[in-house]
Amino acid sequence: MAEAQSLSVSLGSTSLWSVCFSPSFSRLRVLPTASSSPIGPWVPSGRGSPWPLGLGLIDPPVEQALQTLRRVRNGFAHSTTTATLTDPGHADRLFQAYAAARVNSLWLPLERILQQQVGGPDEPPVDAALLDYILLITILVAFLEAAAQQLSPQPPAVVMGFAGIRQPHQDCQEPT
Repeated sequence: MAEAQSLSVSLGSTSLWSVCFSPSFSRLRVLPTASSSPIGPWVPSGRGSPWPLGLGLIDPPVEQALQTLRRVRNGFAHSTTTATLTDPGHADRLFQAYAAARVNSLWLPLERILQQQVGGPDEPPVDAALLDYILLITILVAFLEAAAQQLSPQPPAVVMGFAGIRQPHQDCQEPT
């Protein structure tokens, strides 16, 4: 069970990372450079102003869920013992993210489908904590990708260069 949870945490973070750097998002040209965070630029390090929230791309519960997933992933990655999603530190962090995601209209249908897909008669049932984690990741990835498909690049009002700040349509000869 612990191995399945560890693998799910790793793959979930990778899935979110992939969405954030998908062609849909990269065409927006508003993404910062990749950070060392497993979830990438969606979750800045520290308590600074989260840029996607500030730009109105995600709402506070989604930003909090992404922060929580980053913390859980880091907890698994840096654990000196076998980490599980039911460990008090992880379960407490994930509780709010699950509660927020359960309002999504896809949660219940996906939960039923997932329960039918796994845990056959000769297999043990899927751990409830793992099921919730998979559903949270699935919904985040699906809706981040759906949102990215609906966005289009917005030209910036100004562009900063070494020669100064200029209008985006002006050609600027940077000193070499």
